[in-house]
Amino acid sequence: MKNSDWKVWLTVWAASAIGFLMVFVAPGNFVRMDVTNPHRSYSILIWGLLHTIHHHILPWCLDFKHWLLAIVLWFDPGVASVRAKYSGMSSFRAISGFVLVWISSIMMAVGAAIWSQSKIEIDGRTLDFIYGVFLMGWIALIFLLIRPHPRFSVHPAHRVTTLSSALFLLSVLVATSDNTVASMSDIISGRARSWSAELNMRFAVLKTVG
Repeated sequence: MKNSDWKVWLTVWAASAIGFLMVFVAPGNFVRMDVTNPHRSYSILIWGLLHTIHHHILPWCLDFKHWLLAIVLWFDPGVASVRAKYSGMSSFRAISGFVLVWISSIMMAVGAAIWSQSKIEIDGRTLDFIYGVFLMGWIALIFLLIRPHPRFSVHPAHRVTTLSSALFLLSVLVATSDNTVASMSDIISGRARSWSAELNMRFAVLKTVG
């Protein structure tokens, strides 16, 4: 890997580490953790990391929807043309460096959440953020794995058929997923409106305090 590539990923990793370190050293967060969670445990941290890997991160890696997304990106000619323009970071060492930064950033986020809450299961909102980091890294990894100048080409008819089938199936699975169904149910039932009103009330209280 070129020295410039190492510098880029080292900078990304350092920025992530500093951001997660703020969870521990920021005065407000530090005081709140001492009040709400005075008995933090390394054993809970280790078991929480293993629990999150087993019940969340590994299932994300094996999720059929994510592999359909990979197929869509691999067979999309527009993505291939962009990859050809940005042909850097195509070596094994470069991609390995990215994977190291990506996985370590996820584990730092998981560790920070478990340490601050002192419980094995991470709260839903925090887990949503961690999933966002995972998904961004997954898409970036797929992009890097696309060869800028492939040695062989897929027949256009086969490419269109595969891309269309994967995109249709991915759309169906996303539209019928538990999160989508629950979100639509919240909107139809009015729960989303009541939660929005509660947040507006909280913001109004904060404005009066400020």
